[in-house]
This record gives sequence, C-alpha cells and structure tokens, in this order.
Amino acid sequence: MSPFSFSATALLAAPDQNDFTINDFYNMAADGRAVRTLDPDVVIVDITECDRLGTAQVLDFIRECSPRAVGVDIVFRAPSDDDSLLLVTLRAMPQAILAETVRPAGTEKDVRFAPDEVSFFRDSLTAYKGGVVNLPTASNSSPVREFAPEFLMADDRVAQSFASAVARQADPEKWADLARRENKHEVINYVSRSYLIYTPEEMVANADELYDKVVLVGAMREVADMHPTPVKRRMSGVEIHARAISTILNQSYYYQLPDPANWAIAFLLAFSVIFCALMLPAAGKGLLLRIFQITLLYVIIRVGYTFFVDHSVIMNFSYSLLMVTFGLFATDIWLGLTAFGKWVLSRFRRRGAACDAGIENTPVKNESLPQI
Repeated sequence: MSPFSFSATALLAAPDQNDFTINDFYNMAADGRAVRTLDPDVVIVDITECDRLGTAQVLDFIRECSPRAVGVDIVFRAPSDDDSLLLVTLRAMPQAILAETVRPAGTEKDVRFAPDEVSFFRDSLTAYKGGVVNLPTASNSSPVREFAPEFLMADDRVAQSFASAVARQADPEKWADLARRENKHEVINYVSRSYLIYTPEEMVANADELYDKVVLVGAMREVADMHPTPVKRRMSGVEIHARAISTILNQSYYYQLPDPANWAIAFLLAFSVIFCALMLPAAGKGLLLRIFQITLLYVIIRVGYTFFVDHSVIMNFSYSLLMVTFGLFATDIWLGLTAFGKWVLSRFRRRGAACDAGIENTPVKNESLPQI
C-alpha cells in the first residue's frame, strides 16, 4: 500500500500471472502483513515421504485421535501387495473423505462431468464418502482463486467437492449455509491464514492437536500437485483445500459487487476526471489534472483494498482504473483532433477566401458583342 514501493512490471511479468486481477494484488498486499491467524479447526499432515504402508499407519493413528473429519487427498488408483491395514482403517473411519477426480463430459453451455479417477476400493467400502479435488481455473497456469462447492455429473447426480464434503462432515450447519448461497463458485479466503503442519513423526508427538479437528492428509511437496495462487507462486493442493475448508467453516465468504455497479462507478469516476479537464482554468491545468488523476487512482486502490480485507466485499475496480487512467488520454485525443480539424478547416477557409479575393481583383476585359 506504499505508492512508491510497488513494481507493477515485475508483478505482471510473472509467467503464472498471465491473467492477473486487481484482487490478486489485494490478496498479496493483505497476506504480506505481519499479522497472521492460526486456523483453530484444520491441521495438515504431510505424507510426501510415506509409502502405501506408511500412509495406512498414519491414517490408523489419526483414527485413534478421534478427529471430526479426515480429508485424504490421495487417490489409491491400484491395489498394492498389502492393503489390509489401509482397508481396515478406512472401514473403521466413517469420518474420512476420500479424493476423486472428474473430467468434462458436457458442452460449453451444459457443463457436466463424468468420473475420472477413484480409489480402487470404492465399491468395497459400505460407508465410502468421496470428494472431487478438481480446482476450477481458466487454464493450467492460472492462479486458483475459487473452489466449486459441487459438480453436476452427466447422470444428473451432484458430486460434492472435496472441500465441501469435508466441511459437511465437520459441521453440517456451516455446510448448509454454503448450500443456501447457491453459488457455482466461491472465492477462497487466502488472507493471513496459517495452519499446523506436521510430518508423521511430529504428528505422534502432537497427538492432542488432532482431537476434534479437521485433519487433512496429503503430499505437500509433490511437484504435480503444485498450483499458483494469488498469495504464493506455488502452493500444494492440500493447502488450497485447507483454505477452502476454512472459508466454509469460518463463513469468511466474499460478496461480489454486481458488474453493472462496477461499470457505474467507473463511468462516474471517468466523468469526474473529464469534467475537471473541461472546467479547470487554462493556467496550471495540465499539472492539476495529473495530480488529481494520480490521487484518484491511489484512492481507488486503497478503497478497494479496504473493502476486500475489512468487509469481504470484492469491488472490481479494474474498469475504474482503466477509465480514469485513459480518460484524460481520450480527452487529449479528442481535443487534439478537434484542434487539428479546426486548423484544417481554417486553412481551407483561408484558401477559399484567397481564391475569392483573387477572382474579384482580376480586371474584366470589355469586348463588344458581335452584331447579328
């Protein structure tokens, strides 16, 4: 928020910020503050170094700690030599949500999905509960800003997202509030939030921290599961799910100002700039206009940041920034074209006047008409 310490060029040049939005800047500015909040509900267990048996042992230990919900961000695609402990543990853990993925099965107008990857034991667990871990982004390199509460399947079945399913297991009332919002996507609240993150060895020494908590199990250092976000260049999928779950459980949703309101604000601000350009006296007009323009740009960013961080309201001021920035430029072009047109018109008038004057001053030679 310091006007002279921000390098927009370095920010926009980042290869994974090719669709940078003003809200990404608000997220980065807010997340960079010294204040942090340790999430009281969610704990992450990093199993990057664990094999299949080690993962089963971790889940068995978590089960004995009586957590509220367990989100297993792993797809067990194929059976291994000894999955007996894993299957026994999952059968005795009704609060576990297992990861699964989907793929598009519909058209652009009718976006539906079909099952893609699921754990091999899905049909053998009577109390199986799954959640879709797909993250909605514009492209593979786009930052993950939102999560989808649910996915409409090709057979008209509704599949819960991983974050939504875990939150539903942990707190059905908070999940019901999410369902009542009926939004296709929800903005993830990333700002200034930290989590207790344990390796399997540290988890054993901090078993009391798992009691009555939402425990997420996943690999935090797997390259294939790293994604760009508004606050970090690379963040693991399990961390993104943790922030989506926290958004639901803390009910820290964002409310987006409708697009017509954003455009109305942009037109009013642009009108104010152009009105000043037309009404200010000629003496010092250029300097005063530029000072007013820069001040207005800073105020727009500051107001948008305050609403985003303090009131959880997303005001898309990108339209306002563009119109205020180029409003005076458009005015300069209009005035320049007008002056150029007047100059061209005056030249034609002068030339026409000169031609008329030349015709009037030309002596007329009198000749007698021939007689018939």
